[in-house]
Amino acid sequence: MIFIGISDGAGGNLMYGYDPRLFSESLMRNCSDLAHTEKYSITEPKRLLCHAFDCVQNENCFGMFIFFSHLVLVLKFKKI
Repeated sequence: MIFIGISDGAGGNLMYGYDPRLFSESLMRNCSDLAHTEKYSITEPKRLLCHAFDCVQNENCFGMFIFFSHLVLVLKFKKI
């Protein structure tokens, strides 16, 4: 099973003094860390993303109004 994640910070965050790249990098790093725990099934990409977002919020280093785009894709391979 492979989780693939993509996140893009919105440049508009610069108006509020936040580097949009930092939030996206933190979100994807947390997704990766959590996915490697193998506690998430392929049917739960939303749960994985929500827990990663909670981790970012707990880091408390980002503003309240962060805008971003994200995608989590789960691939499961069958042996043939």
